Amino acid sequence: MSESSEPLPLQEEGPMPISFRATPYDAAGPAPVVAMGYYFYFPVPGRCQSQIHHTPHNTGRARLGQQYLRLQFSSLLDAVHFRIDRTELLPGWIGTYQLRCPTVPAAPGRVTYCYTCQEKPGSGVSRLRFRGVGSRLTGGVTITAYDPQRQLLSGYYEVRASNQPAPAHRGLAEHRCTIVLAGDFNDLCVGAKPAPDTLPVPTTGGI
Repeated sequence: MSESSEPLPLQEEGPMPISFRATPYDAAGPAPVVAMGYYFYFPVPGRCQSQIHHTPHNTGRARLGQQYLRLQFSSLLDAVHFRIDRTELLPGWIGTYQLRCPTVPAAPGRVTYCYTCQEKPGSGVSRLRFRGVGSRLTGGVTITAYDPQRQLLSGYYEVRASNQPAPAHRGLAEHRCTIVLAGDFNDLCVGAKPAPDTLPVPTTGGI
């Protein structure tokens, strides 16, 4: 995990500050590939904290249930869970699914983020549901490819939520930050059974 004390300008409506693509692989023998990371920006005192997780530690799951298409991504310290209303899936599933919030109540996507705090013993897991942050929540899930015969799904996600409680400082109102989540996924196998409506707790350990 890297941390910088230098002020970092961040435009609320600007581009995502982190971007990466999962490594290509041989389509003849597809295997799921997941790249994911986070970025926290603290306006006071003007510093940032970011992490891009290495592919061997990342896992992804896709499940199609009666109500939702669920996408779950996890690494050693992080887990991100998306739900997309099944009735809102586009033809061929390809397209962008915006995140639901008070200003866009009919958007098809919802997101939950879990962050494991390791700075202090016993600090546990911060679970953030980005549903009540109004216009400060932007982003979504984009599906770029879906193979219905092999049931393989590919795409990426981007989430930005400003003025959020810092995951590493739970209960301290003075620690507020902008949280950015980003990730890519290739060839996730879509299961027929619905995944549980809870995130697996990330395992602790070094990256």
